[in-house]
Amino acid sequence: MADKVRICVDTVGNNTTGLYYPGQNITGRVECLFPEGENVKLLKIQFKGLARTEWTESETYYDDFFKEERTRDVTYNDEEVYFNAEHNLFQSSNENGFSIGRHMYPFSYVLPQQLPSSFEGTYGNVIYIIKVTIDYPWKSSESLVLNLNIISPLDLNTLPQLREPIAISMDKTPCSCWCQNSGPITFNMSVPVTGFIPGQEVNIGAFVENMSNISAESVTFQIFQNVEYRVNFPLKTQYSENLIADCIESGIGAHSEKSWTSTLIIPENGSYPNLISSNIIKMTYLLKGTLVLPLPHTNLTDNVNLVIGSVPLSGVNIGLLGPPQTYIATAPPLEDTVSTGHINVSNDSQPSQAISNGHHSMNVGWSLTGEGSKNFEFIDAPPSYDEARELHYN
Repeated sequence: MADKVRICVDTVGNNTTGLYYPGQNITGRVECLFPEGENVKLLKIQFKGLARTEWTESETYYDDFFKEERTRDVTYNDEEVYFNAEHNLFQSSNENGFSIGRHMYPFSYVLPQQLPSSFEGTYGNVIYIIKVTIDYPWKSSESLVLNLNIISPLDLNTLPQLREPIAISMDKTPCSCWCQNSGPITFNMSVPVTGFIPGQEVNIGAFVENMSNISAESVTFQIFQNVEYRVNFPLKTQYSENLIADCIESGIGAHSEKSWTSTLIIPENGSYPNLISSNIIKMTYLLKGTLVLPLPHTNLTDNVNLVIGSVPLSGVNIGLLGPPQTYIATAPPLEDTVSTGHINVSNDSQPSQAISNGHHSMNVGWSLTGEGSKNFEFIDAPPSYDEARELHYN
């Protein structure tokens, strides 16, 4: 049943990369080609966006039959649907179905305003699809799936708490049989703001006062991207961690002090999806500062929460370090409300011409997969945020 259906999505202006944004109107057409006619009962289109989490864990249980403890694998999964709209493009009132030739059905769908970005992770994903299904009278239905790559820009100016400077202080007095009468070690770190975009510098003010009898080996700063995957029933979580930037500074000798500014750069070639509006996949960023001490002493370490978005903070100087203050963890607010998209589809049974209006088309097809197939092709990694911002504001 190949070479019968394809989905053609219009591209507007410079958007030839297949990126879409919340609130955008997606237009296109479904083309059906039947060289010999086709006995079709129903042709329908579906627009769907959802997040899914899934993983398998091993658990121990007592087997009453064998009277022993055994291990089994248990799969946990959850799903969160952001929109799901279906419409019939063609419905046969007789057994003739489609006539010989090409049939075209224009469609239009307005994406909801609040959506997380497309995402593919270790234990879950966020996907958006257009799915066209053909139902036959006497055999299994077939479907064609097109994945949409949705970028949800995050304007850091909508989160006023990101403008506040953060400073933290850590101290300890090393104590061991090798360090008699040792004084304290103090490690201070601060950042001028906590919101950044790819390509920006993160300037970290650091001060170490070492009044002890030991030398600090080094000071490290690291930025981690952490993802939390959640299953609600039963409540389970999985985590993944990715180091995106780091630096190592020299040590500080005993009975000495040092102050300096370290600089980390948020990589431009990384992936920083906006997942604020998802309740089962959360992405956070941590700046971790560590004063490394020799064994058997434990290190001094603490974290600052960061947010990485796509629109930079305006009217702030990220190169100036703020005064010390109480450390307050910051996190973006959750969006609990998900708006509903709108669909406008032509379902004329007669062939129709696609409206061009200077738009180009991206064609997907002509191939069909069985209705029961679960082999979705996930979206490619999104482009850099410089490219995304250019597409969004042009």
